[in-house]
Amino acid sequence: MGINNLAVQTFSSSGSQSVCRANKADSSVQITSDFISRCPIKYINGSGVTVIAGSLNNLPSDSTPETETFKIPNNVDAISDLILTWTVNVPTPAIGTYFDCSGIYYSKTLLLDCINKIEIKHGSLIIQTLYQGDIYMRNYSELGYLAKHENTFSVKKNDRYVSIDSIIGHETVSGETLNFALSIPFIGRSSSNDRSLIQTGTFTNILSVVVHYNKIGTGKFIPLLYSDISGTPANILKTSVVSKLNILSHIITETEKNFMKQNIVNRVLNTSVGLQKKGIYSIISPLNTGITKIKIDLDSIDINVSHIMFCLNVNIFQGNNVARQFLTDNSLANVKIRTFKSLGGGPLDANAISSSWGEAVNDSVADISVNFQKPDVLGVFQGWLNTAELVLGNETTGEISPCALHSNQEQFSLKMCDKNFYILKLGDSAFTTAGVPFSRIKNKQLFLNVNNKFFRNSAFGTYSSVSSSFVRDPDISVTLCGTTLQIVNNNAVSFSYI
Repeated sequence: MGINNLAVQTFSSSGSQSVCRANKADSSVQITSDFISRCPIKYINGSGVTVIAGSLNNLPSDSTPETETFKIPNNVDAISDLILTWTVNVPTPAIGTYFDCSGIYYSKTLLLDCINKIEIKHGSLIIQTLYQGDIYMRNYSELGYLAKHENTFSVKKNDRYVSIDSIIGHETVSGETLNFALSIPFIGRSSSNDRSLIQTGTFTNILSVVVHYNKIGTGKFIPLLYSDISGTPANILKTSVVSKLNILSHIITETEKNFMKQNIVNRVLNTSVGLQKKGIYSIISPLNTGITKIKIDLDSIDINVSHIMFCLNVNIFQGNNVARQFLTDNSLANVKIRTFKSLGGGPLDANAISSSWGEAVNDSVADISVNFQKPDVLGVFQGWLNTAELVLGNETTGEISPCALHSNQEQFSLKMCDKNFYILKLGDSAFTTAGVPFSRIKNKQLFLNVNNKFFRNSAFGTYSSVSSSFVRDPDISVTLCGTTLQIVNNNAVSFSYI
């Protein structure tokens, strides 16, 4: 009869089989069939995309607003995804002029590079603040990718095209269009409707997304490096940007809405809280060896935490959030693609051009040539962590090896990816309701023992010919992920962390 009959023939009333399976009807237990049981009947919900236009017209600079607000209409009942998009139109130079750099470089993560933080507001209340590190780690661990990008130019090869881990560039005398999309890991982002954010009935306290941008400034810069023949930054301001917020929304039936009006509905939402430790170099002795313990205070965290993620990166935006140029020759002119390619391979390709959220390599090489200097290494680093320790009340994890924090994430309901961040698990799966309720614990501290060479001045390329203003401090980003409770009561929405 074949082996497909063995399971039925060998079934017994003991062991693991009997816990979940039966071969006879049992009036005390509900038993379903793969063949004759009907699927559960659910209310029908309409789903689709709603697009809200932004107010940004140019790349963020001194002459453009530093923030833009997307107000989500109150007829959007439920939201499971928010995607911020940019369309960047690079102008064609005027007749008789050309780009000094003879082309265009752009960061594959340009949109994230330019974001300082994103605030999710419910009415006037800020219910979540997302930093760059939060978006970086949550998108990679939950989606398997950080951002999407497209361009209108075809791939060039040899000396006419540059493409590394985080930068794309090519030579051109014409305008180009660049497209970017970034999923926002807001409170309620979910692959299923049961954990999507409900907004129905909140006619006054509508949801809004406030994006705070870094300033690209008015100088020559990478990412997106070009200028006209006179060397002025006029073309930077001529670059147009069209921003939009794409909302994956869901319509709730009137029956469900009436139920919410007459009853209190409690819903579990996925959420996260981010912390930043900035300007670390100023508190570290410039030594190439040894370990420094960095303390991260978690007492302000009050969500139910399932896992904690942390990374270290060097950002192009420092101080007043204005981008500084980091790839020049000694005349402070832009480096042409031909010049860049002629310098050869080696560590230069990975380190000389990088975005804030590409992979960085610790490199202390001073000058590649007398006509070329790279003041910094940018991006997210590997190997910076020596050990990590979490203290909750009177309990401690002990010092955990970084290798243990890189274990297989598939069993934890996260994407399998070898990206430059660590994950400390506090539950049986990501965003489980069986996480640790931080609101009920006092004295919550995270200690990260960091290798000092990642704070050493020369490790990021401090050269005698470069101003100290180009020296950048590494930042540590910590993201605590878990769940919170959304309470819908008579058309009013509130959030509980207890």
